[in-house]
Amino acid sequence: MESKSGSAYRRLAMTLIALQLAGCAAPGQLPSGFGGVFSKTEHAYKGQMSAQDQASSRAARSIFTSTSTGVIGYAQPEYQRRLARFHSARDVIKATGNQYSQEQFVEFSSALTDLLSYVDQIEAGVSTRKTAVSQQRIQASYQIQPGQTVTLNFNGYCMKAGPDRPYLGEGMQLIGVNDVWSPAYAGVYRKVMQQGRLGEPTPTRVYRGDQADKQVALWALQGLNDGELNPKVASSMTAKQRQVLYSAGLSPVELEAKIQSANYLNTSQPALTGLLSGQGLNGLISGAVKSAGLGSGFGNGEVAKAARSLQQFVDIPKLLTSPQVLSDPAALAAGLSNWAGAPSERTLVENADALSQYSLLAPGVAAQTISSGQLSGQFKVTNHSSSAFNLRPAEYIANARSDTQPVGLANWALSDTAPAARVEHTGSDDAIKNALKGDLEKLAMDKSFAAFTNPNPAFMAFAKSVFKSKLTQDLVTSLPVVGNIVSMGMLLSGKNLDGSEMNNYDYASAAIGMVPVVGNVAKALGGSAKIAAQEIAHLGTRFPAGSLDAIDLGLNVIGSNTAEAVSDGTPGWLSREFDAVAGKAISYLPKTSQAVAARGSIL
Repeated sequence: MESKSGSAYRRLAMTLIALQLAGCAAPGQLPSGFGGVFSKTEHAYKGQMSAQDQASSRAARSIFTSTSTGVIGYAQPEYQRRLARFHSARDVIKATGNQYSQEQFVEFSSALTDLLSYVDQIEAGVSTRKTAVSQQRIQASYQIQPGQTVTLNFNGYCMKAGPDRPYLGEGMQLIGVNDVWSPAYAGVYRKVMQQGRLGEPTPTRVYRGDQADKQVALWALQGLNDGELNPKVASSMTAKQRQVLYSAGLSPVELEAKIQSANYLNTSQPALTGLLSGQGLNGLISGAVKSAGLGSGFGNGEVAKAARSLQQFVDIPKLLTSPQVLSDPAALAAGLSNWAGAPSERTLVENADALSQYSLLAPGVAAQTISSGQLSGQFKVTNHSSSAFNLRPAEYIANARSDTQPVGLANWALSDTAPAARVEHTGSDDAIKNALKGDLEKLAMDKSFAAFTNPNPAFMAFAKSVFKSKLTQDLVTSLPVVGNIVSMGMLLSGKNLDGSEMNNYDYASAAIGMVPVVGNVAKALGGSAKIAAQEIAHLGTRFPAGSLDAIDLGLNVIGSNTAEAVSDGTPGWLSREFDAVAGKAISYLPKTSQAVAARGSIL
């Protein structure tokens, strides 16, 4: 549904054209799709940040600020902060006996995981510094380990025909492809970008071969996505440039219809431009507002905004929209290279506190991105989570928050991998670790956590994939309450420890770590545990080879009376959650589900 402001702009645009064509076309006779040319979409990733965006950027900035000290360890204030949060959440639950709420449990689980994540980072240490060798080629993904910072140089394609390139030193947030492109065009964009890379894996500003045609195709695609297809670009697109989009899945019918609408606007621009030179854009719009019957809804601010919107179609760089240049491969390649390689018009050095350069890619994972001018820049990604982060540069677009160009990443090179922080050991480390072990051992004896104290051998393999250090792995496997609470927290939130959404394998793996769930699963499975074990083992690759017997044992070891045995010490909501988790885990296993259904079991 079109927004109220979008509708107003369309009516205004129609009136402006109608005034100039003097009867050649009335507003009601404009071609279908014309409104999309003027109905500009306002994006959250441009301009001033929302409160939510600011919060995410502050979190990302704090990650880089904490790494600037370069120190982590048991004697650091950060460990004490996380330990205090854990104690506070634990004390709340202990005070309730066995009547704690789901919200209180989630906070406790989160605090425990947060603490263990920091311990894991200390114990696992950090990788040694490695500078990328010149022979390293573009990779589709880079695995960033906890405690690491990687630096990548990038360059790519601009998304719009007209606005200037990002300035030298300008902050550029990394925005997810799905946050920039609508569902109708995100897939097309990805396929266009996969058709080839922009040169060698070092920053370059030379458009070779098909790259110039791809650049024009991306201008057109972004215009369709934003409802502001540049008429001069549309009218001059060659068959080869259109084919770039067709081969990526864009409907030829859709593109041709929008091009016809844009062509209509292009043919009417001479008269419009002539009037603008006489009256000025604001004066013209103010008169058109009255003719369009828009009334007081358009104040001076709205007139200025409309002027900026309309200006794109009148005062756009001649080089990038000249039909003679766009349709001549050699001229287009030379023109784009000259444009992209020219020095930035100004330098805009961001101070270290500017939020516009920080992006939160996942909980505990942050990026800092700075433009080096033209269509290139550098971004650093720091991983302060407890799990490896899989960085896929193609899934991001570098967007300066000013009116300058968004840049689609097409070419990148890893230039440096370094420790994000140095582990500082002190003489008190052993005493602090022993105190932590003592804290966690007490959980297993507390009646409030009776539902989580049963051992599960199958969880051991899963726990070792969740945490990296031997100390943390020992804590979650030798003290079942710890692993089960972490596991249950993941199931309730639907999130892995790195913040990513749990998939079927993740869910089933975490579910077998929940012993009361295992009891209900065993009750429902009957003799089908072996089938379930085989399916879980083949869902993913986290379980080591030969783990099938361990999974099978985990599904049967406690037996069908587990849930009943702990029911007196389990809040009602948790018992219901156990059943729901058991049912959901089985639903992810098709063969197991069939076997359970055949037995007539209902959880």
